[in-house]
Amino acid sequence: LNSPSNPSGRIISPTEFERIAQIALENNFWLLSDECYYQFVYPPYIPFSAASLPKELRANILICGSLSKTYAMTGWRLGYALGAKEWISEMVKVQSHSTSNPSSIAQRAAIAALSSPQDSVKEMLTEYNKRRDYLIPALNSIFGIECVEPEGAFYAFPNIKKILQSNSTIKTSEQLAEYLLDQAHIALTAGSAFGSEGYLRISYATSLDTLKRGIERINACVEKLIK
Repeated sequence: LNSPSNPSGRIISPTEFERIAQIALENNFWLLSDECYYQFVYPPYIPFSAASLPKELRANILICGSLSKTYAMTGWRLGYALGAKEWISEMVKVQSHSTSNPSSIAQRAAIAALSSPQDSVKEMLTEYNKRRDYLIPALNSIFGIECVEPEGAFYAFPNIKKILQSNSTIKTSEQLAEYLLDQAHIALTAGSAFGSEGYLRISYATSLDTLKRGIERINACVEKLIK
């Protein structure tokens, strides 16, 4: 379970998560809670971690997290896992013989990030919120695009099926992503990469000015495509 979700930005509510955890416990299967975007949840929603569930519901849950998103440490390759002691012990056996360990520099940086004031995280969330407030209405103003407002993370996942149906050459999300890359120099990810044909993933982990230029180029390309 990935909440907030990549690519959609949607979240699983605490109530929904608790129900799923109960089903996992009753049917004896494991849940992997991917919490890489845990801190990036927009009001009125609040961050939720599976670690806050009642102890009896956590028996079948493994939590994975990362410093890449929250602290902009992409490339440092540093993450963590929380779970039952016997699970973690077995994971360490595999991990220690496959990837060894993060560099000491990365570990020191992680300690600094986790133990320092978290004001920068709040500032990042505020900035992402501003970008989201611009991007979603802007996308919905383009012919053939429908986009639900993300509740967390920093991705928009617009539905572009009408565009695919309204032209004679571009028929898949991958083809449209390639078209926008070639014609507008915009790098997006095809929804098919996530098992969701008819969608595109757009990251707004960039400046507002860049997003505005991107919207102008997307709009121009779509108008040209469907003429």
